Amino acid sequence: VIIIGQNLPDPELLATLKILAKKDFAILADVVSNQYESSMLKHFDFLVSQANIETLQILEPDFIISLGGPVLSKALKIWLKKQKPKFHFRIQQDETT
Repeated sequence: VIIIGQNLPDPELLATLKILAKKDFAILADVVSNQYESSMLKHFDFLVSQANIETLQILEPDFIISLGGPVLSKALKIWLKKQKPKFHFRIQQDETT
């Protein structure tokens, strides 16, 4: 799953996310990401806050790629804290540039 947190509008990122979505990557873009249109599931925070245990187990990712700043969704934060993926890659810009 790819999680996009707070971010500035970025047309290049949006184009890349659209390509990844076509290759069946699960993309969850928070409302403050400025990439919300690339999200596969528009109301994922409602889903993870209301889903039963079996559904949440099905949604457990093997790996997470997160980029951008923090996410606003409390439900998403809680769900992410419970995840134990094999890999979690954090991508962010170098603040010195």
